Amino acid sequence: MNPADAPRRPLTEAELQVALALLEGPAHGYRLMQRAAEIGSAPRLGAATMYRTLRRMLDDGLAAPEQLPAGEDERRRPYRLTGEGLRAVAAEGHRMAALIGAAVARGVPDRFHTITPQLVVRDADAAIGFYCQAFGARLLARHAHESGRVQHAELSLGDSLLLLHDDFSDLGGPAAPRPGQSGVTIHLYVPDADAVFQQALDAGATSLIPVASQPWGDRYGILQDPYDHRWSIGTSQQ
Repeated sequence: MNPADAPRRPLTEAELQVALALLEGPAHGYRLMQRAAEIGSAPRLGAATMYRTLRRMLDDGLAAPEQLPAGEDERRRPYRLTGEGLRAVAAEGHRMAALIGAAVARGVPDRFHTITPQLVVRDADAAIGFYCQAFGARLLARHAHESGRVQHAELSLGDSLLLLHDDFSDLGGPAAPRPGQSGVTIHLYVPDADAVFQQALDAGATSLIPVASQPWGDRYGILQDPYDHRWSIGTSQQ
């Protein structure tokens, strides 16, 4: 395993306070303590704890120093959160969400998130093949209706699930969208948007908006799969 891909330890409480303060933008030590207090963190960060924590985050690549203006006191050097720091904060968010979700949504199975997309398609078996080829999905479950159509299928995509089934409009069930009439776009975050976008095109998708660097900081594009569902593919560049 690449060391960069290895799961890192959870952030300490002090590291999380500093990281949340840095999410607002670069700041020097005293301003970080002010921000932590404004966020409502407890216990409050003292100077010694803050600088000791900041040094550890610098050593771990979670934070980095900014350029100090000429003639400025070293104590006013600003620091910023790195990409690795952002990922660490996101991981803490996922951990907290999982704990909260477990407490407030006891009926949600472990493999699901609170919201899970479910697609209606014209040929579920062909769609399963497409999503596996285009996005690297894995088929977890498939249940057939007495008519032979797919009544329920579960695919894993990264850390999420995608549900799909065939069109059952003839039996009063949901209908697959008509070409160009879907009002929903599913967003997929991936490590390399350009590569996944091209992989999906090679599998049969149609480009609607080519991947490009966007003002909000993502490489981002939109495609339509062969079953008339839109997918936006993005990679954060921040």
